[in-house]
Amino acid sequence: MWSTHTTFTTIITNSWSQPITAHSPIHHVNRKLKRLKSTLRIWNSDTFKNIHVEMEEAAEALNAIQSESAILGDTDVRLLEEINCTVRLNAALSSYQINSTQSNMGNIQRLQIVLSAYGNLSGKIYNPAKSKVYYGSAVPRQVQNFMHRSMGISHGSLPLSYLWVPIFIGAPRVSHLAPLADSIISRFAKWKGHSLSLACRKFLINSVIAASLVHSMMVYYWPRTLLKKVEISIHNFLWSGDITRRNNSCTVSWARVCAPLEEGGLGVRSIRHANDSFICKLAWDILCNKTLDISLLHDRYITVRGRPRFSSHHSSIWPSIRRHLGRLMDGSRWTVGQSSGISF
Repeated sequence: MWSTHTTFTTIITNSWSQPITAHSPIHHVNRKLKRLKSTLRIWNSDTFKNIHVEMEEAAEALNAIQSESAILGDTDVRLLEEINCTVRLNAALSSYQINSTQSNMGNIQRLQIVLSAYGNLSGKIYNPAKSKVYYGSAVPRQVQNFMHRSMGISHGSLPLSYLWVPIFIGAPRVSHLAPLADSIISRFAKWKGHSLSLACRKFLINSVIAASLVHSMMVYYWPRTLLKKVEISIHNFLWSGDITRRNNSCTVSWARVCAPLEEGGLGVRSIRHANDSFICKLAWDILCNKTLDISLLHDRYITVRGRPRFSSHHSSIWPSIRRHLGRLMDGSRWTVGQSSGISF
């Protein structure tokens, strides 16, 4: 309904072209979006409020006439007023439905153009039967149903898994990552560990098991109970070839096993240390990196003074990063060089 109005483009252009002061490009865009949101709210109230008011007033007048007719009886005057109110209400409803349908159809057509252009450039054509749309809580149910009828794309729900990485709302919990841990452990059961040498079992652990956990560990700080469960399975498979049988004759500590070959260990990757290092790397990028995606996270979760925010906004990655920011800040020092970006 907004996009079909004649003054919609002008309102956006005027609001966006006004100058604004910000300390970073992402913060600059964020402040402009907030100002545009306020401008559109006022414009919507002034432009489209008449439709809603007209419907409410027509409905109230119709109910009043019908109540009066039920008490005092029908007359020609009341019957004529009831007809006029009914026509007025139907006209307001028709206008609202037409504007809403035109706006939704316009948005659907734009989305189809974007998907078609993506397919022409990449050679990948989207399949509506295999695709899903994930809506926010503010999207009305009728809009979701209209999207499904127009494009044939069904409604998806969280949590979901993408490239072995579960996507959910809120801090990581055991229930979120347990299916991934169970699928990793089930791989051990399919391998004939008894017929493999110790070197082959170590190679499988480093190349298959550890590599399968990389994507999720680069994003989430895993619960310690799950990591312990996976490490026990790795320990049993390494020494006995069976994840359910523990080799009590092994007297070497697990920390020694995970040490590098140069330090007398076997070079088995510790998934706990790997998870800590991945999250620390992500936290360090947020503090120091200036790429567009990292700058978005920095401006969202780091204050102007460089301190982390306590609120998580229901994020699934910020609680993991915030846990390691204190360690990074305590162990880091400023090195003054010749950069012009340092200001005292």
